[in-house]
Amino acid sequence: MFQPTLEQDLDLWEAWIEFDHLSTESFGTLHIWGEITAGRREKPYVVKTASGNGELRLEVVSAPALPHSRIAEVHFSEPVQNIGNYNTVVIYRGNQLLACIVDIEVVV
Repeated sequence: MFQPTLEQDLDLWEAWIEFDHLSTESFGTLHIWGEITAGRREKPYVVKTASGNGELRLEVVSAPALPHSRIAEVHFSEPVQNIGNYNTVVIYRGNQLLACIVDIEVVV
């Protein structure tokens, strides 16, 4: 039996910085990964909308979830110059706050 997934049931967002010991231009790469509900045929994606004062704002671009939605993975990444570039990641879908991440792990 198919049971619709509600957006508020999902709490699957992670943020980490992967240290790149070979790079001379950045400390590493910030990765944001999450799961959202999406239409069966669409491919949602994440865009950076703003940053400043240690905060990164992202928006998930996708159509609103329908009763027969599926769970889709989304990923965002960007190089960071130092470990303290961001201390908070805020993720929206339109006006809806999906996640606020304050614990960004560093993977060495």
